[in-house]
Amino acid sequence: MKKKITIREVAEAAKVTMMTVSNVVNGKTDQMSKETRDKVQAVIEQLGYKPNHAAKTLRTKSSLSIGMVILDDVPEFLADTYTSQVASGLSNYLADRNYSLILQGIRSQSIQTKSILEEIHADGICAILSGSKEKREKIIKKILNLNLPFVLIQEKYPDNRIHSIMQDDFKAGKLIAEFLVKKDCKKFIFLAPKQNWPAIEQRVLGVKKILSRNNLNIEIIECGDEGLKDTKSAVLNYIEKKGFPEAIIGGNDKMAMGAIRILSEKGISVPNDVRVTGFNAFETAAYITPNLVTIQSKAYEIGMEAGRILIDRIKHKIIDSNEIVFPVSLVAGESA
Repeated sequence: MKKKITIREVAEAAKVTMMTVSNVVNGKTDQMSKETRDKVQAVIEQLGYKPNHAAKTLRTKSSLSIGMVILDDVPEFLADTYTSQVASGLSNYLADRNYSLILQGIRSQSIQTKSILEEIHADGICAILSGSKEKREKIIKKILNLNLPFVLIQEKYPDNRIHSIMQDDFKAGKLIAEFLVKKDCKKFIFLAPKQNWPAIEQRVLGVKKILSRNNLNIEIIECGDEGLKDTKSAVLNYIEKKGFPEAIIGGNDKMAMGAIRILSEKGISVPNDVRVTGFNAFETAAYITPNLVTIQSKAYEIGMEAGRILIDRIKHKIIDSNEIVFPVSLVAGESA
């Protein structure tokens, strides 16, 4: 049997103290130079040192894990790029500090009976919630009852036990509307998923704010699960009844790209005949022609920030604010 490497052997090989090795293993490197951290990490990998996390858990009563709760009625909820980007940022931040991520998807119809929240053995919770305000609030209250550090993504909630992290989706909506108004658009539709999301709500409010200043209106078109099939059906139904709009605002890039494809199939030029915009500017938006006018999202960075706050809370560090709002910016393209 291969001999198990000890923390003392790692310290001797790296010419540092055992405490330094322990700090690297536990992600406590804020006061450590990058050179020292990298040197210790290299020795750990070279010797194949494996920390005894089970022993640490017993000593500290910590699970070394964070729970992520996603309330979404769409079965393929991880196919949503925003959700997967947040989860990736959170997971990578935690992994670098030897924490794991426990992912739990919940559908709205199971909110009352779901006991899984009580079964998540984690040191903190991050949540991304969709659905009605009432349904979201039920989940929020269940999480608060766990008495764990809690980060809520995309949404504010009036409770100082919750840390909210979001991007400025209200401003994002205003930026898109301002851009289209300058293009002299008069007839607008907004493509939204059937599932209610706080970010979509804010984008719609931002758009309406600018349009109302210019005595303009917008019609919200529900696009089911926001996939191509549902988006195509919704857009074609609108066109059949009311003709072509001058501007289509996709609630995200996925629906905007679906709209461009539908218009192309009908021989309608974008942007000459209809202008189309989106939100988020993830890499997938680069696969559509013309290039999409959209809003840059910081979903990955939001996930990273959620990880930082949760671990700081676990370590009882003081956090200056219960609310962090990431700025947004317009990404110029040719679709509008």
